[in-house]
Amino acid sequence: YYTRFAAGADYPIVARRKASLEAPEEVILDQPAMAKDHSFFQIAGRAVSPDNRLLAYTIDTVGRRQYVLQVKNLATGETFADSIPNVEGGVAWAGDNRTIFYLEKDPVTLLSKRVKAHVLGTPAAADRLISHVTDEVIAEAQNNFVNVSESVGQKRMSALHQGRRDKLVVGPNLWAGLGLVRGGAGTALVGSPDNVVARIREYQAIGIETIIAS
Repeated sequence: YYTRFAAGADYPIVARRKASLEAPEEVILDQPAMAKDHSFFQIAGRAVSPDNRLLAYTIDTVGRRQYVLQVKNLATGETFADSIPNVEGGVAWAGDNRTIFYLEKDPVTLLSKRVKAHVLGTPAAADRLISHVTDEVIAEAQNNFVNVSESVGQKRMSALHQGRRDKLVVGPNLWAGLGLVRGGAGTALVGSPDNVVARIREYQAIGIETIIAS
């Protein structure tokens, strides 16, 4: 498996050869052709099934990193009807060659939300939940932060959102979900590039000189 650029192309071609580089080339993703009718185009991740017959990949044609998971039959070139929107870029196959694991994104914050499993040929609504933070886990973590932690920032954060999922937006474009179960008073600036720049300028105007982004 490898990528190559055609002369003058903005996007690579993803291809493979069987057993030897002298074997005939098989193009599995012709990204220049796929991008032709889009003002923005990105394939974030791709994964070949264990039996080398299927390709799962995530594509964004909007520019918000809200990827759509799609699957291609490498033998026929057919793109399956399975299409799952609003996912992270990375995907992984199970050993059965039918199940794909992916990260569902929060539609508002665009941050990772839940790990789910999709079985080919089934509706996305039936996808199995693999990992999710329960309300009980959140309550236990928040109790520790409020009653045990000595961090003033951590206590202030807990007071703002009260451990509630519906109160995680604690300021304009400021999301506090990072601290629901994880120690520290970190928050996330979320929104479009223009929104984020506007918020940073506001912080600068009130005297904040340094921002740690990670």
